[in-house]
Amino acid sequence: MSKLFHHYQHLSRTAAMLLILLLTMTAQTAWAQTNYTVTLSSGDGTGDDIPISSAVAANVAESQSAASKGQFWWEGSGDDRKLLFISPDCPTSFTAPSDKMFAKWSIGNPGTILEITANMTLTAVWAGVGYQITKNSIIYEITSMSPNKEVKVASFRGSADVEIPATVTSMGQSFSVTSIGNNAFQGIINLNSVTIPTSVTSIGHFAFASCKELTSITIPASVTSIGDGAFYDSPKLSSVTIKCNPTIGESAFPDATTVTMNLTANGPVDGAYWMTFYNKNYHFKADENTKVYKAKISGNSLALTEVTDRIVTAGNAVILKSTGNPVMTKNSTESSDGYADGTNELQGVNEPTDIPANCYTLSRGADGTGALGFYQYKSDNTINGGKLAANKAYLIYTGATSRGFIGFGEDEATGIREMAVPASDTSHPGAGSKEWYSIDGRRLSGLPTQKGIYVRNGKKMIIK
Repeated sequence: MSKLFHHYQHLSRTAAMLLILLLTMTAQTAWAQTNYTVTLSSGDGTGDDIPISSAVAANVAESQSAASKGQFWWEGSGDDRKLLFISPDCPTSFTAPSDKMFAKWSIGNPGTILEITANMTLTAVWAGVGYQITKNSIIYEITSMSPNKEVKVASFRGSADVEIPATVTSMGQSFSVTSIGNNAFQGIINLNSVTIPTSVTSIGHFAFASCKELTSITIPASVTSIGDGAFYDSPKLSSVTIKCNPTIGESAFPDATTVTMNLTANGPVDGAYWMTFYNKNYHFKADENTKVYKAKISGNSLALTEVTDRIVTAGNAVILKSTGNPVMTKNSTESSDGYADGTNELQGVNEPTDIPANCYTLSRGADGTGALGFYQYKSDNTINGGKLAANKAYLIYTGATSRGFIGFGEDEATGIREMAVPASDTSHPGAGSKEWYSIDGRRLSGLPTQKGIYVRNGKKMIIK
């Protein structure tokens, strides 16, 4: 009986050892034969799915860390051993949907390291208009994919001073930063300064409102519009320098803020620089080197009358004559009675506007080299999309359409004499011209010196 019992114990121990060995071998076999697949899917794009098998990983040395994109490898040993995969770039066989580009995979950007414990699918994410890109705490939103790739500053998640770049790059694609969106920097308390690039053409509503520490800002000549309340409730904003004459929304600046406009005029003509000026919402005062004129059509002539206090009240359009490019300063409290007699027939527009009938604007003729005067603005113009430029003055004249008010006399009070316009001279500056013009029709004295949109030979040209 005792021998039988010992024999039974021996058999039990042997069976247990065999069972443990069998289980161990099964586990090892299962571990060695584990084979997972990562599938690359084009999502909304076109192209066949691409499966990548982990079978090749069986021969990869343990603890390898120098894997390339799209490759499996083992890392660690024993119970800590992991099968890893590094996500690849977008396959060339995938084609993006119309007006979109590859942005990332559903699990992150190419180069993301994943632990593989089951079959997995990585789906391509395609970026188009509305897609957001984050760079250095600035969130950009794509506003255009064609013909130009453009973004706006949508919001800011930092707390320090910021320099907005002219371009941002995402997935190898370069985007121009062309606008600052509504509320983009609103309420950033510790924002002391902002640098705006010359690629920006618009600043949205309340973009910098309630920036309590913002003290000064320079707005480049490329900006054509500043939205309502753009710098509202920014009490330390003492000075704003605007190197252009943009459309300015209501309550854009605090009342106590000194806003200075550095304008670019036509000239010189007999040593003087000439331009028209208009602002819907603010009073501005011209510098001491600039004269301000209102104008009235008298028969077939245009009579100018000087506004001696040099103040341009909101809603009045004027002609400026200066010894250089005029400088205008916002004046919120002081107005002028120089317009009370109702003799000013100059009109202005607050934003690009369809051309009214019998409209005349200040220019130097179709070739850009003629006498300075008011020429008829033709509706088939390519400048400004065939629209009147914002914040410029114009005249409505119902006389002979083959004529314009041309030639400033030595005594401006005698006005501009009427002079026949050559038959070929039938459009705004820039058509058939070798001269360069700003987007609002001002002739440059030479080649463009800043980035922006210009007109030459009647066509828009972008200087980057």
